[in-house]
Amino acid sequence: MKKRLNLITLFIGIAVGISLYNTFKEDFYVFKMGFLEGFTEVLSIGMRSNNTPKVETVRVTLEPKVFLAMPDSIFDRKTETWLPSRIIRTEICAPAKDNSSLKYLWIFPISFMMFAGFFMILFNFYLIIRSVNKSVIFAWINVQRLRRIGIGFLLYFAAEMFLGMYTNNLRMSLFDVENYNVVTSTFDGSILMYGMITFLVAEVFAVGLRLKEEQDLTI
Repeated sequence: MKKRLNLITLFIGIAVGISLYNTFKEDFYVFKMGFLEGFTEVLSIGMRSNNTPKVETVRVTLEPKVFLAMPDSIFDRKTETWLPSRIIRTEICAPAKDNSSLKYLWIFPISFMMFAGFFMILFNFYLIIRSVNKSVIFAWINVQRLRRIGIGFLLYFAAEMFLGMYTNNLRMSLFDVENYNVVTSTFDGSILMYGMITFLVAEVFAVGLRLKEEQDLTI
């Protein structure tokens, strides 16, 4: 029984880790690029003229306005010919509408929320696995840890949602790409689903513990 529980928790940990890693890797890339651009901007303030326009670098997903159309081309060095193509994901550098760097300050608390949620999930899940190895399963401390994991998923989802809303507004305000529609970000509902499932499991554990305590009192 204990080996089976350890095996199940191991596979759950691997699945959650892969999902969070893929999501976190992409979000961390966006955060890193934004941080480097802001840092470069601060260093170049003294050297840049006030008339020099500021630019925004945005990662976008595009879809052709005509289905199956190939509105672009790439050069094939093997055949030395231009081949029809279409762009799916790219980075676009467009003139910024607001030259103020203060608008980026809100990204830091959002990034902190994302990091806090991520490590809250991993740390409490590790504590649960350790409790299972010690044969401490149905305990109030594990209910609290499950609730903390659910809160971590909600924090992560909220941070991702706010970042997605910002990038969507930025994409729509900066440019209009010829022959393409700009695909706005969709929120990853799986993160929210993980959080709700975790809360459900925590409540199931809590109900079971209350019933066990009531049964012990009646005996």
